[in-house]
Amino acid sequence: MSTVDSLGVRDQLGALAATGSTGALDLVGPPGGTIYLRDGRVSYAECPLVNGVGELLTRSGRLTEAAWASAVATGRTGEILIERKALSAAGLELAVLSALFGAIMFQLDTAPETRFEREIGPSVGAVQAIGLDQVCVEVERRRRLLRDAWPDDTVDTTPVGPVPRLRGHHVVLTAPQWAIVASADRVLTPLDLARQLGGDPFALLLEARRLIRAGLLEPCAPVQPAEPLPRRTPRPFPHPGRDAPTVPIGILHRVRQGLEDSARPAYD
Repeated sequence: MSTVDSLGVRDQLGALAATGSTGALDLVGPPGGTIYLRDGRVSYAECPLVNGVGELLTRSGRLTEAAWASAVATGRTGEILIERKALSAAGLELAVLSALFGAIMFQLDTAPETRFEREIGPSVGAVQAIGLDQVCVEVERRRRLLRDAWPDDTVDTTPVGPVPRLRGHHVVLTAPQWAIVASADRVLTPLDLARQLGGDPFALLLEARRLIRAGLLEPCAPVQPAEPLPRRTPRPFPHPGRDAPTVPIGILHRVRQGLEDSARPAYD
């Protein structure tokens, strides 16, 4: 195992790719996770910010949690899933690519402390391996689409909720958009929603930004518990005979006379 922290993740992957390395690049600091290489090509990536292949398959309903756990226990997860016909080879490859790009999009241009462990592979097995140049091109394409939908990246980590009023009389939503709007509760962020809904993290982030652009979803401040109003100490009502201020009797007579005069009808 070697520690390499003088370069950013993109440059470290470039150096490992140039030597045809096989192993796992562990990101010790944020955003965390691991990027796997096989013969210098990226074979898988996982990051705590987004769902891995297991969560993508189980939370979307394509695979039961029991079936996934049983396959993982064998140490040959991908092969077993295909052998048992729980997934097709194409279905597994699609899930792996979705998880890979969802994770590496957040990892590629960071510079945390890292450790590289040689000859370590992902638990899902040897499903796919992509050249680093292709990975970088795809990451840039996805980032461009996200910026075109909504230019501020911080929206992905800001709680969102449905707007209180629609601009028109009706709207048409796709199934992923409806799932996002129905689950947005002004507490969960688009990243939280992507993990909860179990779909492709990039696709769900993109749809969330499009909904914000369309005025159907809005970023909002985190909901804070309301603080109780300060309690007021009641002041004792003055006792009419003991504590009431004294008024000269002459003033009271003049006030009474004025009220009576103002109450008389006026005659010409």
